[in-house]
Amino acid sequence: MTSEQAPDDRPQPSILAEDRNCWRIARADRAAMLVDGAAYFPAVRQAMLNARETIFIIGWDVDSRVDLLPDVAIPEDGAPKTLGGLLQHLGRTRPEVAIHILLWDYAMVFALERELLPAVKLGWSTPSQVKLCLDDALPLGASQHQKVVVVDDAVAFCGGLDLTIRRWDSPPHEPNNSARVDPDGAPYGPFHDIQMVVDGEAARCLGELARERWLNAMDRPAPKLSPRGDPWPAGVEADFTDIRIGIARTLPETLDNGARHEVEALYRDMIAVAERFIYAENQYLTADSVTAALIERMQARPDLVAVFVCPEAPGGWFESRSMGIGRAYLIKRLQEAGVLDRVRIVHPWIETDGGAVEDGVSVMVHAKVMIVDDRMLRVGSSNLNNRSMGLDSECDLLIEAESEDTARAITAIRHRLMGEHLGLAPDAVGAAQEKAGSLLQLVDASADRPRGLRPVRHDRFEADEFPRAIMSIADPREPLPGSEFAAEATRNGDSATSWRRPLLALAALALIAAAALLWNFTPLAEWLEPKRVAGWLDSWSGSAWSFALLPLAYVGGSLVIFPITLLIAATALAFGPWSGFLLAAGGSLLAAAATYLVGAWMGRRFLRRGMGPRLNRISRALGEKGVIAVVTLRTAPIAPFTVVNLVCGASHVGFRDYMLGTAIGMAPGIIAMTAMGSSLRSVLLDPSGANWLVVGGAILGWIALGIGAQVAVSRLRRRKPQS
Repeated sequence: MTSEQAPDDRPQPSILAEDRNCWRIARADRAAMLVDGAAYFPAVRQAMLNARETIFIIGWDVDSRVDLLPDVAIPEDGAPKTLGGLLQHLGRTRPEVAIHILLWDYAMVFALERELLPAVKLGWSTPSQVKLCLDDALPLGASQHQKVVVVDDAVAFCGGLDLTIRRWDSPPHEPNNSARVDPDGAPYGPFHDIQMVVDGEAARCLGELARERWLNAMDRPAPKLSPRGDPWPAGVEADFTDIRIGIARTLPETLDNGARHEVEALYRDMIAVAERFIYAENQYLTADSVTAALIERMQARPDLVAVFVCPEAPGGWFESRSMGIGRAYLIKRLQEAGVLDRVRIVHPWIETDGGAVEDGVSVMVHAKVMIVDDRMLRVGSSNLNNRSMGLDSECDLLIEAESEDTARAITAIRHRLMGEHLGLAPDAVGAAQEKAGSLLQLVDASADRPRGLRPVRHDRFEADEFPRAIMSIADPREPLPGSEFAAEATRNGDSATSWRRPLLALAALALIAAAALLWNFTPLAEWLEPKRVAGWLDSWSGSAWSFALLPLAYVGGSLVIFPITLLIAATALAFGPWSGFLLAAGGSLLAAAATYLVGAWMGRRFLRRGMGPRLNRISRALGEKGVIAVVTLRTAPIAPFTVVNLVCGASHVGFRDYMLGTAIGMAPGIIAMTAMGSSLRSVLLDPSGANWLVVGGAILGWIALGIGAQVAVSRLRRRKPQS
């Protein structure tokens, strides 16, 4: 019997310690591993159908279109298969069930991977008891990455799977599974992930966690904790009974709460007690602190081995140039430390039917699992990257072997996971390992088989300075520079100056409102006539300073709510089509940026408190839609230019989305106005029918270009890359 197989009957002290490497230690009557979406999606669907009082869904992404039973034509229970349909069904049949959905108010870089307008699909098209919150309470650059579902505070699911598209698969991971398609009918590759389901006190604690996250993100409490009934999904057999579970979190420091690094501490503590082997499945492998802990322990324990099952490649270009480089750098550190020969970093590979060994597909590994010595089993949302150690919100569960029965159950789960990757029955893995001679030899022997674990290629990535610089942005452990400044600027402390910021914001709004009244309801309104403004600009047009001063005039005009359309028209009159376009576009974008920053300075919290829940919801919807919302507002404005800019800055629209949407949305109008500059002058001098006809045609062209811009952006966002 090999060293990594040898049982150890000595009592193993618990590594769990609340407020250090876990948040809570709670007991569960039952706990089970749900391997792949084919196990998780039906289970969570049934638990939600069993709900009697509350459902909490917390995710990185939630998609109303996700098919929870893609391999079933018609469910026997008669309930819808899609998440959105299921929520509507619950609204009709269980109106007393309150449903809360919390998902990340995501960054623009992921916009093409997400459902367009979930605030509409989940928040507005579902029954009134469905409450949706886009979580923006985390620092700059952080994401809401927990994947938790809690039903009646009696059953909870936690792991790596989101209720979103392109996540479903079954353990065989057939290369051509007809059920593995997205809502548009496009197939995607094999996908491996894991969720754990628990009940009892552990579920109640996860219900408490869900409420805390909701309160922090929404600024309002959810229903009180109220365990009720037994919504455990029928057909799910418990792998563990009467078990103790540690719940660990990562939470970055925010305005209201301090940082929590329990996830990182638990990884380090698990590795620090490893004696025989570490088996892990994870999407990424870049965490500096975990690498240091692994090297230290492997140098101290010459017999310790480690197997990391990862994707073949981290993802697209950006991930390859960040997470891929990070993984290559980790491998380099292991090699320099002299322990790489006892580590295997591999990816699952499945040969296609009738093809050669080289003709196959690699399974996307999205799971976040770690097993140490078959004495500790960890399942959660945390990646083995720096972000999960300190920046993103995470939640992991740990089970320790309190008895030999529990240890055997953990061994069975490891055999089940490895058997899936090796094409072996779970009960055959132990014998295969014994025949191979060791865990590492078993993995090595599978590399040339039709289904097995192959070494990842890291020679395509070089850990040079440029990619390492990208990593500092893509995979930071702490909030990005500038977020501390923003937090300090908006902190609601007890200091004597805490009242100044909202007071200044109110004063700024009062000045803007006064300026709007001044321009619109006093004799100064006469100054708004395009002919008069054009006269001023005519006097500038021959000056070399015009190209520098005119954009600043746009900024000044926007700060006093001077109509931007009139400025553009006047610019076209004075400077003609080419120079007029450059000046109008530059001035409009500069003014848009300036007033956006004023709104951002006023802050989201001020918007929430000053504008009320309804406008806050509009703000959230606006932020979720991103570019397309700004394009729509620019082509069919529902409020003055300056007001839109202030709301965008103070709400949930990212600056990049905002400026891109402004550029796309305003371009048709600026092109139309500047292109008909001479026609505008003719209308002012001779307002005949023919001249007005020309202007009318230009306006219709403006509208057509605006609609075209909206359609183009919408179609671009629907072309989602495979994740």
